[in-house]
Amino acid sequence: KTLAYSVEGIDQRLLFGQNDVFLRIIETRFDVRIVARGDTVQIAGDPAEVDAVSGLLDDLATRLHQGDYISEQYLNYAISMVRENGQGPAQSISTEALLTSALRKVIKPRIK
Repeated sequence: KTLAYSVEGIDQRLLFGQNDVFLRIIETRFDVRIVARGDTVQIAGDPAEVDAVSGLLDDLATRLHQGDYISEQYLNYAISMVRENGQGPAQSISTEALLTSALRKVIKPRIK
């Protein structure tokens, strides 16, 4: 199966990582071949794997739209979440303020 995934409106440097390192990690963890050209990412491989990678890219794009960044640690976590339950963690976790202290200071989770 081959899928054309649109990354229009997404900063590809943040989505793919420096020198496309995130794409290479995804390729090694899933049985797919990924080719990025312009605003389209071609994902080819086993249909179930292609669908999983598409879901992973949806999650990464959601995280970037939330104003967060993608680290290698987050990518590995998202991959394991997609493997386990079919969707990534971007909808359920955010680096937005979770609590405000008595001094009105914002308390945020620390994700590296």
